[in-house]
Amino acid sequence: DMFRRPVQMEGGDGDSDGVYSVLVSLGETRCERFHFRVDKDPFRAIFPVVPNGSMHTRVVGADEAVEGHHWLLDGRDDEVPASTVYRISLCWGDRPSVRWERVDGEEPPEWCLKLKRHMYGIVGSWTAWEIEPMLDASSSSSPNTWQVRFRLGLSGAETFHFVRDGDPHQAIYPMQERGG
Repeated sequence: DMFRRPVQMEGGDGDSDGVYSVLVSLGETRCERFHFRVDKDPFRAIFPVVPNGSMHTRVVGADEAVEGHHWLLDGRDDEVPASTVYRISLCWGDRPSVRWERVDGEEPPEWCLKLKRHMYGIVGSWTAWEIEPMLDASSSSSPNTWQVRFRLGLSGAETFHFVRDGDPHQAIYPMQERGG
């Protein structure tokens, strides 16, 4: 997710009519989750009433953030590539709302380009279902390659899935249970 660090939004002065906005570019998954914070205060968060909110989801807050309650900007719906730029707007007023729109011809904001590279981990039966970091084994001939070594248990089989950035909401797993 893009918002692993605070980003200052534009607007909110007398000319903006309570509209605050920020440009973002989609990462490699083309999905970004986000919520807002007033003055970076975790006890004054603005978030959707349900997890993975859309532009039609009711806005709640400013209050303590609820775990997992973020808006989901899903570029897969628009069939756009990674690095596509969107403007996210918070419209504050009697009935607050959140919206986003694709902005053609814009370069990704500099703050997006400075984000650290993603990290990957594995969660498995041999880790007691705790996240174990994976080793970055990338090379020029094999970019974005991650590895982990483990010993098979007595059953001769292990169950596992991957997570990105230590976030269980960003799990990578097969479509079918016990996929192989």
